[in-house]
Amino acid sequence: MAYSVFKERVQLPTSTEDFIAAVQAKIELAPFTARIALCAAELPAPFHGDPMDRIITATAIVADSALITKDEKIRDANLCKVIW
Repeated sequence: MAYSVFKERVQLPTSTEDFIAAVQAKIELAPFTARIALCAAELPAPFHGDPMDRIITATAIVADSALITKDEKIRDANLCKVIW
């Protein structure tokens, strides 16, 4: 989120720090684990080469959670549950 604000892709109604603090108060953050790293490394071709997209997708897979994204490559890969 902070990077998206920095790149001016997203505008927030408050400072980035305040926004992130408010979000953290309402959700549970998933830790980055070795299991997620291995899953990200083993995602099948031709999935994203972008390391962050691989980590995000692997986190959803390992946590058996739905991923909210409009990224067509992630949605089309059908590797995890996707909302949007």
